[in-house]
Amino acid sequence: MMNQKGFTLIEIMAVMVMIGVLASVAVKKQLQTQDNARLLAIDVAVAELRSRETLTWTREMFGGSYKNDVDMFTSLDTNVGSKYTWTVVANPSGGTIRFETVSRALTRTPSSREGPGSWNLM
Repeated sequence: MMNQKGFTLIEIMAVMVMIGVLASVAVKKQLQTQDNARLLAIDVAVAELRSRETLTWTREMFGGSYKNDVDMFTSLDTNVGSKYTWTVVANPSGGTIRFETVSRALTRTPSSREGPGSWNLM
């Protein structure tokens, strides 16, 4: 019995506890990374809305059809993708956009004859 080799039950349990702690830290970090990616996706959607606002305003101004901000907003496409939804519908003053499990409130400054409106995170 003097030459027996192997691990004791206590050594195996200690390793299992360490693996459990490391796994819980890794899962928490993974969830944080996913939420950060979702927030960045919303930032990208806001940039897309700003670009669309500028393009729509330019088209209406140079096409001679600009009347007011409400008419300009109605011709703006606010659908930025299938994974995005509006929990508070996009309107001339803003809205709340959602990407999967994360949502952010947006404000919109109105357009005028001097310049396009702009979308911003609250």
